[in-house]
Amino acid sequence: MRTLALTSLTVALPIIALPTTHLRRSNACPADSVLDAPSFTLLALDVADSTVARALTLSGVHNTTVLVANDTDSTPPIAFTMTKGALVSDEASSLIIPTPGGLLEFGDTTSPAAAYCDVYSTSPHGTQYPYTLGVNGDTTSLSICTSSSSNVNVVVFEPTESTSYNQSSCTPVVVHIIQ
Repeated sequence: MRTLALTSLTVALPIIALPTTHLRRSNACPADSVLDAPSFTLLALDVADSTVARALTLSGVHNTTVLVANDTDSTPPIAFTMTKGALVSDEASSLIIPTPGGLLEFGDTTSPAAAYCDVYSTSPHGTQYPYTLGVNGDTTSLSICTSSSSNVNVVVFEPTESTSYNQSSCTPVVVHIIQ
């Protein structure tokens, strides 16, 4: 019995002593989703009322470039591309991996966030917009909320209490990729 305990300890100690490594967050998109897409625009549809649709564009909020809802038809849509799961815009580099309660921010980075995918709708009833933007495979966690510092509606990942936006104003949306 004592030999078994010593043998177990001898085997376990080197494993315990190994340094821990931080795993890079992987893209959890479905296997049949698309991680590369040429030029497209983004359209947010209200989950409760699909007749409410808003084009998404970029704007400066809190000294950061974020994805916002365009409430007027006068602003031309912004073109985006997706490369290996990274959402990129010529206007502001790539979208940073969102955290719960965070705005969808764009920034200059040498390794764009590979957290996005183009999820194809498999609804048996069909859909007007077959491609949906997924964040780590989730197509249901985005909302449009009123910014607390400017008069724009920002796109938020899993809204929580925040000083950046008014949580009570948040409306769940599904963001579609329009090619």
